[in-house]
Amino acid sequence: MNSARIGWRALLVVGVVVAAVLAAMLVVSAHTHAPGQGDDSTTVGTRQPSSAPVHLTFGVWGSKREIATYRGIAASYHRANPTATITLRVYPSSSALASAVKAGKVPSVYLLSRDDLGGVMRAKGNVSVQDLMSDRGVNLGDDYSRGSLAAFTANDDLQCMPYTASPMVIYFNTDLVDVSRMRARGIDAPSPMDPSFTIDQFRAAARFAAHRRGHHAAGVAIEPSLTALAPFVLSGGGNLFDDDQNPTRLAVGDGSASDALRQTLEILRDPRLTLSDAQLRQRSALQWFERGRVGMIAGFRDLVPQLRAVKGLHFDVLPMPILGSAATVGSFTGMCLARHQRRDLGGAADFLTYLVGRRAMTRVAEIGSLQPADIPVAYSKAFTQPDARPAHAAVFTSTLRNIQLTPLGVPWQRLDQAVGPQLRQLMNVPVLDDLDKRLTAIDQRSKAVLSAPAASSGGARGGSKHSARSGLKPRRGR
Repeated sequence: MNSARIGWRALLVVGVVVAAVLAAMLVVSAHTHAPGQGDDSTTVGTRQPSSAPVHLTFGVWGSKREIATYRGIAASYHRANPTATITLRVYPSSSALASAVKAGKVPSVYLLSRDDLGGVMRAKGNVSVQDLMSDRGVNLGDDYSRGSLAAFTANDDLQCMPYTASPMVIYFNTDLVDVSRMRARGIDAPSPMDPSFTIDQFRAAARFAAHRRGHHAAGVAIEPSLTALAPFVLSGGGNLFDDDQNPTRLAVGDGSASDALRQTLEILRDPRLTLSDAQLRQRSALQWFERGRVGMIAGFRDLVPQLRAVKGLHFDVLPMPILGSAATVGSFTGMCLARHQRRDLGGAADFLTYLVGRRAMTRVAEIGSLQPADIPVAYSKAFTQPDARPAHAAVFTSTLRNIQLTPLGVPWQRLDQAVGPQLRQLMNVPVLDDLDKRLTAIDQRSKAVLSAPAASSGGARGGSKHSARSGLKPRRGR
């Protein structure tokens, strides 16, 4: 599936930003920053925040630690800019915040999953940020990946600032998938920093984990969902949908997609390598992984703190397996500005500039669960955290370029409900009689969901609304 393109206007603004930065460097001999930005090297102080009083609401969602960090960042901004009053509004999820926005209760600045962007745009709940950020010297060209910018670009404009961006990766138990032991036995073992993690290596790792004497483990457990299966389809050269911009049905039964799923299911359906139905009724795949009984699962960055908290669990990460070319899906969030706040729009844009600045994003990276869209921060020790697991956290950043965006506005929850039972059958029925026929039926079943008016929104999308954590309830936006 082709990545969404940033329009000519976005590329023009990037060029203007670069020119502005170079001009500022010639004029300013020392590091000069707008009030409240401190030594924030992400932005250049081309425009100082207004000294007029401004009253803003800041809408967020997430874990307790994430909320506490957002609260601290808002307090830091207020201390540096006393005329700016920031009131934090906490929502249970991105979808709950999006529902409030659609109802007209729009925070001045708010955190949004990319999945909810299409609905918010239809409700006219946001204002494009491209010119506002360019005026404030935010370096869109160098500090953000093309994919992160494309994820929030629609109608030829940047709708929200990319805030977090995480690719789906493979988490593996290093005691079960013991790379050194595999190589000593002449097995083609994967390497976390080798981008060529092939489907054959994936199969070999699953077999090795499942046959570790005394562990009684499963080699791999991948959730039977569109999100979790998407990287395999995309890597095999297939498409998830029949159209990149305005999909009317799934396309998992089409040529390359069908072939990719056939290869993948040879592994994921093998009872010698996977968890049984009885085991999954007893515990989720993630819980089995935490108990050291599953070699590999798929997930996003937000799994890290939970897995770190499991005593005795040794884990690392790998890219998603390759069937043809490297591909994965992503979890994206953005910071958006409310359209209604004309009087305080400048003040809200100043606060947004601070939120995506280097100092604030470093604090976000230190939480461990969030991957900053700001690339320099994602490569810094604040995010890679070399003294903690996973040892190869750089995999999260190095595989950002493999994310393939899918259409904006897809109603993923309804789509998963519609085709979920059929996807589970692909994994679980004792005899898989006619795969092509089953996949075609899934494509046909998706038409009722994707042809509904609310689903027909152009744009680009990256990954899934919630982490494709095997057996986990969804929490984070994709």
